Amino acid sequence: MPLLSILRNMRTRISKSNSNSNSNPEPPPYLEPLPHIQSSSVPQWLWTNAECRRWLHLVCYITLGLSYEQSADIAQRFEGCGPNIYTLKWEKWLELWGNRERAEGVWSLLVSMRRRKGAVPKGVRIRTYSKR
Repeated sequence: MPLLSILRNMRTRISKSNSNSNSNPEPPPYLEPLPHIQSSSVPQWLWTNAECRRWLHLVCYITLGLSYEQSADIAQRFEGCGPNIYTLKWEKWLELWGNRERAEGVWSLLVSMRRRKGAVPKGVRIRTYSKR
């Protein structure tokens, strides 16, 4: 999604939330339908925080079989955008996922996807892929 579109979206949401401060809050953006993101999607380097959280939510719910609430909780705790999915240190993944098996599963999934189109750009070296 082009940066200009993202900024327009953000401006629209801010103005809506300011004008509707007494109404029900909007659901978090990662829970809104983002049809271009599936649990099988390759996380993109240029994804927004909402897109990353949507992917994480779907991976938790569909791939790992966690409850909707557990999946939403994990997704909500993710901070950052596309590059952060690929550059987050192992210890932070472990903290985010809450147990070693889940963390290793998603970690391995990301390592296997890092060279696919739109993931980690050519020429970018990431040292976080060696666990200690």
